[in-house]
Amino acid sequence: MTFLALASLVLLVYSTAVCACEENDVVVLTTASRLREEIRSELNQAGNFLLTKISQLFTPGSNSNFPAASCKEILQLAPQSPSGLYWLSGTNNRPRQMNCDMERSCKGVAEGWMRVASIDMTDTSSTCPSGLRTLTSPRRLCARNIEVRGCSSVVLPVQGVEYSQVCGKIIGYQDKTPDGFHQRIIGHNTIESYYVDGISITHGDNPRKHIWTFVAALHEDDTIPNSVCPCTNTRNTPPPPDVPSFVGNDYFCDTGSENFYKYIFYGDDPLWDGAGCGPNSTCCDWNSPPWFRKEISPQTSNDIEVRLCVDEARTNEDINFETLEIYVQ
Repeated sequence: MTFLALASLVLLVYSTAVCACEENDVVVLTTASRLREEIRSELNQAGNFLLTKISQLFTPGSNSNFPAASCKEILQLAPQSPSGLYWLSGTNNRPRQMNCDMERSCKGVAEGWMRVASIDMTDTSSTCPSGLRTLTSPRRLCARNIEVRGCSSVVLPVQGVEYSQVCGKIIGYQDKTPDGFHQRIIGHNTIESYYVDGISITHGDNPRKHIWTFVAALHEDDTIPNSVCPCTNTRNTPPPPDVPSFVGNDYFCDTGSENFYKYIFYGDDPLWDGAGCGPNSTCCDWNSPPWFRKEISPQTSNDIEVRLCVDEARTNEDINFETLEIYVQ
């Protein structure tokens, strides 16, 4: 209720009471009491509305003057906050609007995740980020933008927001003959190079710091053991390829070829989805794909880098993704 409307109502009470007074004292009391209750009700409604607006105005994340430190902080202060855009202030003290997912739970860690990237190429309106090329056949995919061996890189900014956990998933497809961790080129098994046929997720630089690796292997057959997943060669004769020390256990490995490889695009069996493993593979159970969660210590505000890498030319092998989602908390 506006001030003018409230004032008019008060005048109405007064004038009604005065007029009624000349006729009957009982009428005066009844009318004044009824209108007094109406005024009280209107004032309560106006007060509640004003308090709500003030609360919204001063709740962290609701505007650029009161940014929150993280999506999780917003939920702690206002547990009913819906998913959407909120103002967050990173270490650079420059408030930016970021997308907070307030319903998502990742590998047992509750809500309040900040979305860093969400790309779904099954949506025809989606495009690949700069640094990658967009494929339209045989599927809509994001792939490396170079024909020779090496990596194509995309940097995903976190706008200075600090995080201690990363959550994400990637779904791709096998293109011809990727060889997993097997390195044909000596000296390229470091985190700074193309140590894997697959996708590497890191943060920081000089040196990069490993978050997760998505490995694309040749097949589930044991005839070329150095080119299969560590979780594929269950007979272990000879042993599977060594996993780089900086990767440790933080990887998913998959192949689209259950039997001996072919130079084709394997479009019927997605990679890293946690399904479609053959009898000679335990990869669908390793780290429970498709989602990963990695704790980062100490917490950081480093941007996240996604690199698509292979150690041979595109004519022999390539790497791609159809879906990519990255969140931090």
